[in-house]
Amino acid sequence: VKDPVSLKYFRLTPEQAFLLRLLETPRSVDELKEQLQRSYPTIHVEVNEIQALLQDLHTKGLLASLRVGQSLRLCLRGEETKRKEI
Repeated sequence: VKDPVSLKYFRLTPEQAFLLRLLETPRSVDELKEQLQRSYPTIHVEVNEIQALLQDLHTKGLLASLRVGQSLRLCLRGEETKRKEI
């Protein structure tokens, strides 16, 4: 998966990529868990593990929130990345 702001690539497991695609439409963590277990019945996952994955994806810039101020954070992170490259 490519971060469009930092232009970095991240490897995700098939299950993580599946969850990321599910987030194209708003879903609760419980809905994510249910969909994951339906599609990957051999995988047992807890809600807190999904929450940790969501936090990790957000920290890496692969997931954005609908909260006010999110765009500003992305812009600042992009500027910081550019400064580090110079």
